[in-house]
Amino acid sequence: MTATLANKWYVDYRYSGEDYTYNTVNFIVNKVINKNCRVYAGVDNIFDKDLGENLWIDGRTWRVGAEMTF
Repeated sequence: MTATLANKWYVDYRYSGEDYTYNTVNFIVNKVINKNCRVYAGVDNIFDKDLGENLWIDGRTWRVGAEMTF
């Protein structure tokens, strides 16, 4: 099993004549079941960063899934 915690920085993102600098924190866990199957779960923007009405970014996003190869 692997787990990844990542901090993504956006520096001097220009929108409507203003510069924005912000970060989001993301987390994902992967589990390999066998050589053909893995499952994962994660959350992006853990702290639900909100920049107000001026700049819209995705809120907290949860995801789960499986990947199978044949």
